[in-house]
Amino acid sequence: PTRRSSDLDTLRQFDSATGQYTGAAVSLSAQPRDMDHAGEVTYLVTMKSLVTLRGGSVEQEQSVEFEPSCCSYSPKQQHLAVGEAGGNLVRIYSCQGGGLDLVSEITLTGAAMDLAYSPDQKYLVSADSNRKVTLLVAGGNYEKANAKEWGFHTAKVNCVSWAPNSLYVASGGLDTGVIIWSVEAPDKHCVIRNAHEQSQITNVAWLDNSSIVSTGQDANIKIWNISWPN
Repeated sequence: PTRRSSDLDTLRQFDSATGQYTGAAVSLSAQPRDMDHAGEVTYLVTMKSLVTLRGGSVEQEQSVEFEPSCCSYSPKQQHLAVGEAGGNLVRIYSCQGGGLDLVSEITLTGAAMDLAYSPDQKYLVSADSNRKVTLLVAGGNYEKANAKEWGFHTAKVNCVSWAPNSLYVASGGLDTGVIIWSVEAPDKHCVIRNAHEQSQITNVAWLDNSSIVSTGQDANIKIWNISWPN
Protein backbone atom coordinates (compact mmCIF):
# COMPACT_ATOMS: atom_id res chain seq x y z
CA PRO A 1 0.00 0.00 0.00
CA THR A 2 0.94 3.62 -0.40
CA ARG A 3 0.89 6.15 2.41
CA ARG A 4 0.56 9.90 1.90
CA SER A 5 2.38 12.55 3.89
CA SER A 6 0.31 15.72 3.64
CA ASP A 7 2.50 17.87 5.87
CA LEU A 8 5.62 17.42 3.72
CA ASP A 9 3.92 17.29 0.30
CA THR A 10 5.61 13.99 -0.41
CA LEU A 11 4.63 10.46 -1.37
CA ARG A 12 6.12 7.50 0.51
CA GLN A 13 5.81 3.75 0.10
CA PHE A 14 4.82 1.90 3.28
CA ASP A 15 5.35 -1.82 3.91
CA SER A 16 2.44 -3.02 6.03
CA ALA A 17 4.29 -6.24 6.91
CA THR A 18 7.25 -4.47 8.52
CA GLY A 19 5.58 -1.21 9.47
CA GLN A 20 8.39 0.71 7.79
CA TYR A 21 8.71 3.20 4.93
CA THR A 22 10.48 1.85 1.84
CA GLY A 23 12.17 3.57 -1.07
CA ALA A 24 12.81 7.25 -1.62
CA ALA A 25 10.24 9.96 -0.94
CA VAL A 26 8.65 11.51 -4.03
CA SER A 27 8.36 15.30 -3.78
CA LEU A 28 5.09 16.86 -4.91
CA SER A 29 4.23 20.46 -5.77
CA ALA A 30 1.28 20.60 -3.36
CA GLN A 31 -0.55 18.64 -0.68
CA PRO A 32 -1.82 15.29 -1.99
CA ARG A 33 -5.57 14.69 -1.67
CA ASP A 34 -6.28 11.25 -3.14
CA MET A 35 -4.86 8.55 -5.40
CA ASP A 36 -5.70 5.41 -7.36
CA HIS A 37 -3.48 2.69 -8.72
CA ALA A 38 -3.63 0.27 -11.66
CA GLY A 39 -0.73 -1.90 -12.78
CA GLU A 40 2.46 0.14 -12.89
CA VAL A 41 0.66 3.50 -12.98
CA THR A 42 -0.53 5.58 -10.03
CA TYR A 43 -2.78 8.61 -10.50
CA LEU A 44 -2.68 11.20 -7.76
CA VAL A 45 -4.44 14.53 -7.25
CA THR A 46 -2.94 17.36 -5.24
CA MET A 47 -4.61 20.60 -4.23
CA LYS A 48 -3.63 22.13 -7.58
CA SER A 49 -2.62 19.40 -10.02
CA LEU A 50 -3.11 15.93 -11.50
CA VAL A 51 -0.07 13.70 -11.25
CA THR A 52 0.83 10.50 -13.12
CA LEU A 53 3.48 8.28 -11.51
CA ARG A 54 5.12 5.24 -13.03
CA GLY A 55 7.57 3.01 -11.23
CA GLY A 56 7.48 5.30 -8.21
CA SER A 57 8.55 8.40 -10.17
CA VAL A 58 6.55 11.35 -11.45
CA GLU A 59 5.91 10.88 -15.17
CA GLN A 60 3.87 14.05 -15.66
CA GLU A 61 2.08 16.71 -13.63
CA GLN A 62 -0.78 18.77 -15.04
CA SER A 63 -1.86 21.97 -13.30
CA VAL A 64 -5.60 22.61 -13.00
CA GLU A 65 -7.63 25.73 -12.21
CA PHE A 66 -9.72 24.05 -9.52
CA GLU A 67 -8.97 22.26 -6.27
CA PRO A 68 -9.27 18.47 -6.69
CA SER A 69 -10.81 16.56 -3.81
CA CYS A 70 -10.79 12.90 -4.87
CA CYS A 71 -10.16 10.61 -7.83
CA SER A 72 -10.78 7.16 -9.25
CA TYR A 73 -9.29 5.42 -12.30
CA SER A 74 -10.95 2.95 -14.70
CA PRO A 75 -8.48 0.75 -16.61
CA LYS A 76 -11.23 -0.43 -18.97
CA GLN A 77 -12.47 3.06 -19.85
CA GLN A 78 -8.97 4.54 -19.46
CA HIS A 79 -10.68 7.39 -17.63
CA LEU A 80 -9.62 9.29 -14.54
CA ALA A 81 -12.56 10.78 -12.62
CA VAL A 82 -11.63 13.82 -10.51
CA GLY A 83 -13.89 15.56 -7.99
CA GLU A 84 -13.83 19.28 -7.20
CA ALA A 85 -13.57 20.53 -3.62
CA GLY A 86 -15.00 24.00 -4.17
CA GLY A 87 -17.77 23.18 -6.65
CA ASN A 88 -20.11 20.39 -7.70
CA LEU A 89 -18.35 19.04 -10.80
CA VAL A 90 -16.72 15.70 -11.49
CA ARG A 91 -14.33 15.94 -14.42
CA ILE A 92 -13.55 12.90 -16.57
CA TYR A 93 -10.11 12.77 -18.18
CA SER A 94 -9.03 10.37 -20.91
CA CYS A 95 -5.70 8.72 -20.12
CA GLN A 96 -5.18 7.26 -23.60
CA GLY A 97 -1.83 8.00 -25.17
CA GLY A 98 -0.26 8.79 -21.82
CA GLY A 99 -1.89 12.22 -21.50
CA LEU A 100 -4.80 13.60 -19.48
CA ASP A 101 -7.45 15.15 -21.72
CA LEU A 102 -10.78 16.45 -20.40
CA VAL A 103 -13.63 14.58 -22.11
CA SER A 104 -16.69 15.11 -19.89
CA GLU A 105 -18.07 17.00 -16.89
CA ILE A 106 -20.70 15.66 -14.48
CA THR A 107 -22.75 17.91 -12.20
CA LEU A 108 -23.50 16.61 -8.71
CA THR A 109 -25.76 18.13 -6.05
CA GLY A 110 -22.74 19.09 -3.92
CA ALA A 111 -18.96 18.92 -3.76
CA ALA A 112 -17.53 15.47 -4.51
CA MET A 113 -16.17 13.84 -1.36
CA ASP A 114 -15.31 10.43 -2.83
CA LEU A 115 -15.43 8.58 -6.16
CA ALA A 116 -15.12 4.90 -7.04
CA TYR A 117 -15.39 2.87 -10.25
CA SER A 118 -16.97 -0.54 -9.77
CA PRO A 119 -14.72 -3.63 -9.97
CA ASP A 120 -16.46 -4.68 -13.21
CA GLN A 121 -15.83 -1.14 -14.57
CA LYS A 122 -19.50 -0.64 -15.51
CA TYR A 123 -20.29 2.11 -13.01
CA LEU A 124 -18.91 5.16 -11.26
CA VAL A 125 -20.35 6.06 -7.86
CA SER A 126 -19.92 9.40 -6.12
CA ALA A 127 -20.44 10.73 -2.59
CA ASP A 128 -21.17 14.43 -2.19
CA SER A 129 -21.48 17.12 0.45
CA ASN A 130 -25.23 17.45 -0.13
CA ARG A 131 -25.87 13.98 1.41
CA LYS A 132 -26.26 12.23 -1.95
CA VAL A 133 -24.77 9.04 -3.38
CA THR A 134 -25.00 9.01 -7.19
CA LEU A 135 -24.68 5.93 -9.41
CA LEU A 136 -23.49 6.65 -12.97
CA VAL A 137 -22.96 4.42 -16.00
CA ALA A 138 -19.24 4.54 -16.80
CA GLY A 139 -18.33 5.71 -20.28
CA GLY A 140 -20.21 7.81 -22.81
CA ASN A 141 -21.97 10.74 -21.15
CA TYR A 142 -21.94 9.14 -17.69
CA GLU A 143 -25.70 9.14 -17.39
CA LYS A 144 -27.42 8.18 -14.13
CA ALA A 145 -27.88 4.42 -13.93
CA ASN A 146 -31.46 4.75 -12.65
CA ALA A 147 -34.06 7.32 -11.64
CA LYS A 148 -33.84 6.52 -7.92
CA GLU A 149 -32.31 9.11 -5.62
CA TRP A 150 -29.84 7.68 -3.14
CA GLY A 151 -30.28 10.45 -0.61
CA PHE A 152 -31.01 8.77 2.72
CA HIS A 153 -27.97 10.15 4.51
CA THR A 154 -28.91 13.15 6.65
CA ALA A 155 -25.57 14.94 6.25
CA LYS A 156 -22.46 15.01 4.07
CA VAL A 157 -21.42 11.64 2.64
CA ASN A 158 -17.71 11.13 3.25
CA CYS A 159 -16.92 7.85 1.51
CA VAL A 160 -18.14 5.11 -0.82
CA SER A 161 -16.91 1.59 -1.54
CA TRP A 162 -17.87 -1.26 -3.89
CA ALA A 163 -18.49 -4.89 -3.01
CA PRO A 164 -16.23 -7.24 -5.03
CA ASN A 165 -19.25 -8.46 -7.04
CA SER A 166 -20.10 -4.89 -8.16
CA LEU A 167 -23.69 -5.36 -6.92
CA TYR A 168 -23.55 -3.34 -3.71
CA VAL A 169 -22.22 0.04 -2.61
CA ALA A 170 -21.46 1.03 0.98
CA SER A 171 -21.40 4.68 2.01
CA GLY A 172 -20.47 6.41 5.25
CA GLY A 173 -21.35 9.91 6.34
CA LEU A 174 -21.08 12.78 8.76
CA ASP A 175 -24.40 11.53 10.19
CA THR A 176 -22.55 8.60 11.88
CA GLY A 177 -24.38 6.12 9.62
CA VAL A 178 -23.40 3.50 7.05
CA ILE A 179 -25.82 2.69 4.21
CA ILE A 180 -25.73 -0.29 1.85
CA TRP A 181 -27.17 0.28 -1.63
CA SER A 182 -28.17 -2.29 -4.27
CA VAL A 183 -27.41 -1.85 -7.96
CA GLU A 184 -29.99 -4.47 -8.97
CA ALA A 185 -32.67 -3.14 -6.60
CA PRO A 186 -31.95 0.62 -6.46
CA ASP A 187 -35.14 1.34 -4.51
CA LYS A 188 -33.87 -0.71 -1.57
CA HIS A 189 -31.20 0.17 0.97
CA CYS A 190 -29.97 -1.03 4.36
CA VAL A 191 -29.11 1.55 7.03
CA ILE A 192 -26.72 1.03 9.95
CA ARG A 193 -27.61 4.00 12.14
CA ASN A 194 -25.05 5.29 14.66
CA ALA A 195 -22.49 2.89 13.24
CA HIS A 196 -19.91 4.92 15.13
CA GLU A 197 -21.91 6.62 17.86
CA GLN A 198 -21.43 10.41 17.91
CA SER A 199 -18.64 10.06 15.35
CA GLN A 200 -18.66 10.62 11.60
CA ILE A 201 -17.62 7.75 9.33
CA THR A 202 -14.20 8.33 7.79
CA ASN A 203 -13.95 5.26 5.53
CA VAL A 204 -15.68 2.05 4.51
CA ALA A 205 -14.34 -1.01 2.69
CA TRP A 206 -15.72 -4.43 1.76
CA LEU A 207 -13.93 -7.52 3.10
CA ASP A 208 -16.10 -9.73 0.88
CA ASN A 209 -19.61 -9.58 -0.59
CA SER A 210 -21.29 -9.89 2.80
CA SER A 211 -19.08 -8.00 5.24
CA ILE A 212 -17.65 -4.50 5.47
CA VAL A 213 -15.22 -2.65 7.71
CA SER A 214 -15.82 0.93 8.81
CA THR A 215 -13.61 3.50 10.50
CA GLY A 216 -14.76 6.53 12.44
CA GLN A 217 -13.41 9.71 13.92
CA ASP A 218 -13.80 7.93 17.26
CA ALA A 219 -10.60 5.99 16.38
CA ASN A 220 -12.57 2.73 16.21
CA ILE A 221 -12.57 0.07 13.49
CA LYS A 222 -15.72 -2.04 13.19
CA ILE A 223 -16.59 -5.07 11.08
CA TRP A 224 -20.19 -5.62 9.98
CA ASN A 225 -21.85 -8.74 8.57
CA ILE A 226 -24.40 -7.69 5.96
CA SER A 227 -27.68 -9.55 5.53
CA TRP A 228 -29.68 -8.02 2.72
CA PRO A 229 -33.40 -7.59 3.59
CA ASN A 230 -35.93 -9.46 1.47
